[in-house]
Amino acid sequence: MKKSLAERCNPAHPHLPIILVALFCLQPILDILSYWQDALGISFSLSFVPRTLVLIFLFFGGFALSDRKKYYWILVAVLGVFFAGHTYANITNGYISPVEDTSNLIRVLQLPITTFAMITCLRCNERSYDAIWRGILYSLIILAITFVISTTTKTDPMTYPDQGVGVRGYSFWANAQSAILSLSAPMAIGWVLKKHHKTLLDTVLVFAVIVVSLGTLYVHGTRLSYACMLMTSLGMALVIFISGEAPKRFGVILLAFTAAGIAVLLPWSSWLGQTTGSDNPSTAPVEQNQEKVAQTTKVKERASQRLYKLGEAQMKNGVSSILINAHIVERPTGIDAFALPAPLTTSAFTDVSPDDWRTKYLAYCQTLGLIGGIDSTYCFAPDADMPIVQAICIADNVYERYTGKKEYQGYAGDSWYAGYVKRAEAYGLIPEGVENDDDLQQPLTRGQAAWLIYNMMDEKEYPKTHDIDMPADISENTPYANEIITLLQAGLIVRTYPGQNNYEPDAAISRGDFVTMLASAINPSFRICDRGYTPLAVNMPEFDLSGVTEEMWKDGCMNLVYGHYLSGLVGRFGLHAVLDAYDYTLDIQTLISEREWKLQYCYLLMDESTPISRLFGMEVSRMFYQGLSYDVENDFHGIYFLYGWVGLGLLLAFLGYFAFLLLKAIFTNFKRYFTLEMGSVCIALVASLVHAYFTCGVLRRANTLFYCAGLLAVVYYLTVMKQYPDKPKKAMKKERREKNAV
Repeated sequence: MKKSLAERCNPAHPHLPIILVALFCLQPILDILSYWQDALGISFSLSFVPRTLVLIFLFFGGFALSDRKKYYWILVAVLGVFFAGHTYANITNGYISPVEDTSNLIRVLQLPITTFAMITCLRCNERSYDAIWRGILYSLIILAITFVISTTTKTDPMTYPDQGVGVRGYSFWANAQSAILSLSAPMAIGWVLKKHHKTLLDTVLVFAVIVVSLGTLYVHGTRLSYACMLMTSLGMALVIFISGEAPKRFGVILLAFTAAGIAVLLPWSSWLGQTTGSDNPSTAPVEQNQEKVAQTTKVKERASQRLYKLGEAQMKNGVSSILINAHIVERPTGIDAFALPAPLTTSAFTDVSPDDWRTKYLAYCQTLGLIGGIDSTYCFAPDADMPIVQAICIADNVYERYTGKKEYQGYAGDSWYAGYVKRAEAYGLIPEGVENDDDLQQPLTRGQAAWLIYNMMDEKEYPKTHDIDMPADISENTPYANEIITLLQAGLIVRTYPGQNNYEPDAAISRGDFVTMLASAINPSFRICDRGYTPLAVNMPEFDLSGVTEEMWKDGCMNLVYGHYLSGLVGRFGLHAVLDAYDYTLDIQTLISEREWKLQYCYLLMDESTPISRLFGMEVSRMFYQGLSYDVENDFHGIYFLYGWVGLGLLLAFLGYFAFLLLKAIFTNFKRYFTLEMGSVCIALVASLVHAYFTCGVLRRANTLFYCAGLLAVVYYLTVMKQYPDKPKKAMKKERREKNAV
């Protein structure tokens, strides 16, 4: 015989509320652990394993306690079929990293599994409902404490580390932290208002929670944090006025916070997305950050305009047939794969002067997409040492263009460069003596640079054009002696100390000098002798401009612009595919939008995948190219790309069920269901959905999903389980007035 609802809600399992509170408090602790693992270079298994164990515990614990086990069996069947389809889709495309892909899928599966378990806890012990609210409040307090500790100790990683602003509080994912704070704020405020609103001490407590909830959002400082801060303060004020379940003075207090927030943020509306402070994020003036952002924007605009004008000027001088054949019609192999118009006269890098002797070489390699800036201000640091690992990445790309091989598949590894190292091993591009990660981080020597460039292409590409004697510090027994002499005699620019016949093979080579050698290797017209030696006669090819139309010039200009701004996409998919994806736009803001880069990259990936991938998705490893992640900044897009139409459909159906319960309850009997708790959870759900749309910090982050599961369980309780008093409207109002009286 089935138990009644009252019997199921009888606290037969008194330990469940304590367990739920502990699990909520565990989430920020695991976030802190993940941050320090990354900071100290420790394996992420220390945080991933506990999260996985918690998920297993919730599933089997919920299954054991549930009196509706058939729903768990249905869940297992659905997830099992989907997992099989997803695995098969990846096998057909060539599985790159099954372990990483499976661990990524486990994070996503946390939402339905945890939601099922929490609903079971609510059915077994109704006090679990308060435990969810209490757990969210306690975890918010823990996060606030980390904000204080990290700021006072000056160990905070910053929300925007490149700008030195924003408080993150030892969270590994800034977007996930913003989502957690945004959904926790209305829940925390709603819970203390529900429980504490009668005495003066209660008023102080509520005020303190409001300050902590809204304050953490403000100092965290993302655009969405600011928006959710205002939405929470204004929304909770309206909920208080409409529901009548808390004194109206708290609504007035929240409206005051809303007005204060608008007054602070409105003058800087164009600056939203930053926070206060550089040395001390909580006290430094806003004007400093506004000036920083304005300067960064101007730098980007100047670099954009400069590059486009350069490309346009080159097109006016004509485009070689080699360019047309190589980049517009098809991409050949051999030395022709690196053909471009006449050398550029400057570079878009902001720290490279037009008068720098390396400018044209940097601009050339930059246009080809072989090199990029080191930060958001388009700096290149030409005088800094070139790390071996970065040189290997460049060598891989040159080798693949030269030979026509397309080794775009990634490889499993803990570092972004693991795939490049694996490919370099296959191509024979690992210098002797480089055996581990520590070796890869060492500066590239001039001898290693000569060896690497020599082996990127066939020896025939380095014919002897200069009569150069062996440098004084090079002998037949010197490592890389053959490669050094070959490149010197081929006329590559390899600078040494003025007036000395030395090469300095053991000295570190700068980033600018390495790229200069690289450009001279792939473009023979750059090869000269800058040390006073007499060059041999060299017959350089002349470009035939006959038959080059104005339309071809425009295409060539587009190649220059897209090759710079979207070098990763052009290198991966080819110019024509990228032009079609961007609809041939020349709008600079569109081309520099990182969000758009990632979205178009994944769409192009999906276009070249098998049909079953559109149903069940692809693995996350395919979203990495040239050391960069093109994982999209929208959770719904991310679910589609990673898990296809089937995965997205299942997720929307799951979320849609709770949305149906919520809307049905509100539209059926608004006065009954729109309580203080319902209003709080609605604001939290909206904050979660907004973050899911604008970031990838909700539906694919295990920590955020745990809180989302709690929200869905609360929705289920309020719309299905909770017993509401059926009283006339006037009687309910009178009871509320008496209850709220101080």
